Amino acid sequence: MLKFFSKNKKGVSEIRHDYENVGQESPAIRKLVKPIHAKAILADGRLYDTQTATYVCEYGNLSLFVTKNGRWFGAKSKSELAGYSVDENGDRTAEYRVMYYGLECIDKIFVMQYLWYCSHKLYKKYFGEVEEG
Repeated sequence: MLKFFSKNKKGVSEIRHDYENVGQESPAIRKLVKPIHAKAILADGRLYDTQTATYVCEYGNLSLFVTKNGRWFGAKSKSELAGYSVDENGDRTAEYRVMYYGLECIDKIFVMQYLWYCSHKLYKKYFGEVEEG
């Protein structure tokens, strides 16, 4: 039995080229997100559409959007990996699908409070400078 192990000792110490890069950082993978938009008539009787509205940020399980008329709404979203692609330069891209659903009206005051506490930049972008009391 010892002869068997001593014969194969050479195989253990050889370098396998397919494992040379293990442990090294892999090249960056770009992320491509393809949205599947949703539209719905909500409680206020207006049509809301994630494709024509501006995405603002995430709030818990909702993506916050604002329409061109300044109305706020949220949409639930589900993200899944659709696959990978490689371009002619060998750069890899991970392709994700994001599906929006479950649209609901969001109160402007609520959005103002949330953005004030979480992102002063976004607050200023959508509501302007804060007036001193």
